[in-house]
Amino acid sequence: MLLDRFLLNENLIRCVLDQCVLIFFNKKACTLIGSVETVAAGGAALMDKAAITESISRVSKAQALIGKFLAESGVKDEKLDAYIATHK
Repeated sequence: MLLDRFLLNENLIRCVLDQCVLIFFNKKACTLIGSVETVAAGGAALMDKAAITESISRVSKAQALIGKFLAESGVKDEKLDAYIATHK
């Protein structure tokens, strides 16, 4: 009985941790996208090549995290597969 309860708890914990990892990918992607606003704040920042490069880099990282989330979520769709392949 104790062993059954342990196995049930272990499976539940594993399931929750898997979901936490997927949620982490989305939260990190949202944070990166939101941080682009602070990089690009003000008109002078848009003229700065380093700020533009940093913004593009952050968006690319966010797209990769979203692709990783979609790949590990188990959802199968042709459009999603194309997105995942593009943003690896």
